[in-house]
Amino acid sequence: MNPIEETRQILERAAALLKEMPDPQWQSRIAELQIKLSQPCVLAIAGRVKAGKSSFLNALIGMDLAKVGELETTATINRFCYGEPEDPEHPVTVVWDNGMQTQETLAFMDSLQGHDPETLKRAEGINYLEFRLKHELLREITLVDTPGTDAVVGEGGDEHEKVTQAFFNLRKKHREQTASCASEADAVIYLVVAVATHNTRKFLDDFRDASADSSALNAVGVLSKVDIDTALMERRREQADYVANSLREQLNTVIPVSAGLYMAVRDHRTELPLWQQKLKTIPPKAFDYFMRQESMFLTEREDVIWALYQGTDASPLSLSERQQLRSGLFWSIFRTIATTLYHSSTPEEALQKLDDIANMDEVRTTVREQFFNRSKIIRCFRILTELRQMLDHIRRNAFYEMRQQCQLHDKWVQFVKANASRTDSATAETLLAFLQQHAQAEADITALEERLRRELIIPVEDLQLNLENYDADYRSLKLLQSCRSQWTEDEYQELCHLFGLYGERTMPQGMTAYARQMYWRKKATLLADKKMRAIAEQAVNVYGEI
Repeated sequence: MNPIEETRQILERAAALLKEMPDPQWQSRIAELQIKLSQPCVLAIAGRVKAGKSSFLNALIGMDLAKVGELETTATINRFCYGEPEDPEHPVTVVWDNGMQTQETLAFMDSLQGHDPETLKRAEGINYLEFRLKHELLREITLVDTPGTDAVVGEGGDEHEKVTQAFFNLRKKHREQTASCASEADAVIYLVVAVATHNTRKFLDDFRDASADSSALNAVGVLSKVDIDTALMERRREQADYVANSLREQLNTVIPVSAGLYMAVRDHRTELPLWQQKLKTIPPKAFDYFMRQESMFLTEREDVIWALYQGTDASPLSLSERQQLRSGLFWSIFRTIATTLYHSSTPEEALQKLDDIANMDEVRTTVREQFFNRSKIIRCFRILTELRQMLDHIRRNAFYEMRQQCQLHDKWVQFVKANASRTDSATAETLLAFLQQHAQAEADITALEERLRRELIIPVEDLQLNLENYDADYRSLKLLQSCRSQWTEDEYQELCHLFGLYGERTMPQGMTAYARQMYWRKKATLLADKKMRAIAEQAVNVYGEI
């Protein structure tokens, strides 16, 4: 199927038919949808304040684009599109609330990070920043980095912390912008915390409602900063499964990630062998003490150092050596790297473990398969959803107003005829001719409504259903390839044909859909592997549609 072409044809039919409506706004709305059809899929990155969105974006793209800090830093909506800036010295396009656009330097972008009064004042009039990059990920997807969704002021909402009114004004704007970005996005990556919060669920519910609650539009969760707590890091995958189960109505998966760790390992990869060599000179007792917290690692107390190294031949690392090892990294990230290096036999083994904790390869694979490869389906489904909402509004309201006008016209005709004797006949005839010229008969309105249903609403519903089926089959085929060796050859070939790998959906000859549905239903109940069970359940669904 060609979703772009089929959607384009429906929009063309809509543009032609809606010209017959008295309100010209519908024609301009269709023109907007036609423009959207050629644009990339929009993927919003959202999450609560200090969830690590900027770190995640940097790691996803592989470039230091979003400044990262211990405090909340993103004071603007940031859009990343494919292309290159016209002026390399001024690569940032600033779109202001009043519609004006200016080209600014990277230094200007850096000046918008933070929440001091001056920064907030600069950011207050900005709608969003746009960056153009020649990055393969951005060919089909526009990334949108949003501010945080929760207005947390101070640690735990400390009422004693003094904040400016500008902070509250900007925070309100951030909430509105983030909600707007999510509702206008085709898909969202939501950075979640270890325990699903009410605000997280509410935000994702709003996104799902805005995207018509369809499987063709996705929300993927990222359990961020898994390195921040050693216990969480050890059970990160179990915790991700727990959160995914808690938010199964809002997210299709949750992936544990440490984007900050990924960037740190990338930047210091060549230094890790030397770090491991120095760290392994520390006795186990001293290392355990140092890793408890940052102040212990940077202790200057000689009596503590002496006690930690007592009975060993090792020479203690000086404070300056420990500071040099720290390399300015956030404590949780350094602790993870140091602990992994210390308990690994070689730097290569440590790197493998660190890459597994960072887990950005799985995220990129998920983004590529869930969004990049499916971006055309996602974009078309979103446009069809907007078109369907428009058509429903027309049926509920526009035709009602047209019928009201028709009834009002009839009353005017009756009024003119009843009062024709009170004026000259020429004037009465002129009024009746004018009314007749601007009249729309009830039968014409009914016929137009039927054409809207037959020529637009039904085709839109059919194409949406086809896209959902195509998308479900596509994802099932991807899953099938990942566990191909676990199926018998007959089962594998049956599933390939069933999910349309070779064209249209087909089933084995000489068998009934009911019999095969029963087979796969029983198979699904016996499978322990989640991927295989999902494939079997999709087979049950497909056979139910055949």
